[in-house]
Amino acid sequence: MPAHMPSVLFAYSYHSDALSYSLPCTIYFDTANAPVMEAALEPSIPPSNLPSHSSAPSSDDPLLSVFRSHLEKNVPVPIAGVQTLLHVMSSSRAVTIMGIQNDLKAATSELIEYERRISGGRASISFRACVELFFRYATRKNDDVPDFETLNKLFIARGHHFVANALKSRLGIAELGHSFVQDGMMILTHGRSEVVTGVLIRAAQSNKNFTVMVTEGRPEGSGFKAAERLTEAGIPVTVILDSAAAYFMERVDIVLLGAEGVVESGGIVNKIGTCQLAMVAKLYNKPLYVAAESYKFARLYPLTQADLEDNVDNDVEKPLFPPLLTGIEGGTATGKVEEGEGRHRQERGSSGNLLGKNTIFDSGPGVAAMTTKNPSCDYTPAQYISLLFTDLGILTPAAVSDELIKLYQ
Repeated sequence: MPAHMPSVLFAYSYHSDALSYSLPCTIYFDTANAPVMEAALEPSIPPSNLPSHSSAPSSDDPLLSVFRSHLEKNVPVPIAGVQTLLHVMSSSRAVTIMGIQNDLKAATSELIEYERRISGGRASISFRACVELFFRYATRKNDDVPDFETLNKLFIARGHHFVANALKSRLGIAELGHSFVQDGMMILTHGRSEVVTGVLIRAAQSNKNFTVMVTEGRPEGSGFKAAERLTEAGIPVTVILDSAAAYFMERVDIVLLGAEGVVESGGIVNKIGTCQLAMVAKLYNKPLYVAAESYKFARLYPLTQADLEDNVDNDVEKPLFPPLLTGIEGGTATGKVEEGEGRHRQERGSSGNLLGKNTIFDSGPGVAAMTTKNPSCDYTPAQYISLLFTDLGILTPAAVSDELIKLYQ
């Protein structure tokens, strides 16, 4: 509103034992002194009437207890977050749309902070994108709904519909993606993606004979975990060094990757090393496919690696060196480390496998003076991606921006 336009500021207040209404209003007048705009805040509810979501939750925080209960059911982390927000909507004592939105925002902030802690210091892009999309989808206003109670029930019903579709998305992607896997193929993948695993297992169930090459996935050795899962499904797997991708690329038929987030340009944010892998695939003219759920579509537009929000270093004091997977014995992954002049400390995982998660290089007086960097993810531009397999269909990278617009309408 132009600064020279006259205005009148007034407030109407109402107080009772349950509610405190404060409605500051500003009315602007044009040159004919006719009111042209009025702005007002919705009634506010005293903080004592709202669920408490502190920024430093205790171990018995009821919100986090609900979140952890969903994680224990092997629900994807973003969906567990949305299910927790549905619980907040159902138990909220808010009596206005703004009150519900404030409760959801407070709970979202607490969940993001908690997810940041359990993921090593960084809230994942997929978690935030999924929660933002849910928030947008579930709390759209309907002018034809007569009262707030009915509207809140509509919000909750929309939320359950959102969760149901999200949980089915991986099955739909597997049905679409497995047709790109053909007999005799060598498929290269990087890191651990449940969506990629689903596509490959679905292809194996279709009686296709193919082999998979998996990079180690340092520093945490996620490739070992992916290899073990695929081996249990009866799929032949070879684990290679991350740095050997170019060496083996000429033997590969397709590259199949997951994504932590799909950005507006059609590029992806994924496990560190994805970008250089995509560059090598492009150099060798190998198609690169990405399998990702639509709730990972994020309204981000990075141009460089530095543009990745919250792409912080892992909290690792020394570089990790997980042992290279050397064989499969009885369906169980085993590892071996050759002892050199230095020392290697090895700890077995819960299943007894040498996954190398806690293997630390510790040799020589110079180690203490080293500076180590372990970024968790990188950005891969759309130009290196052939197609994306999503629950919205098979998309070209250029189509992602249009789908994002539809999702947020």
